[in-house]
Amino acid sequence: LVIENSIQTAQKLIKSKPYKKWPEEVLEDFRVIDLELIKSIF
Repeated sequence: LVIENSIQTAQKLIKSKPYKKWPEEVLEDFRVIDLELIKSIF
């Protein structure tokens, strides 16, 4: 139920905000942050 509600909420947010094209430098920053967060779990 929690996952289903999360998906519904995400779909609402996606519909309410236009898609943003992020510059490659910003996407790389996101990748680095994501990787560091994942590494900190293990």
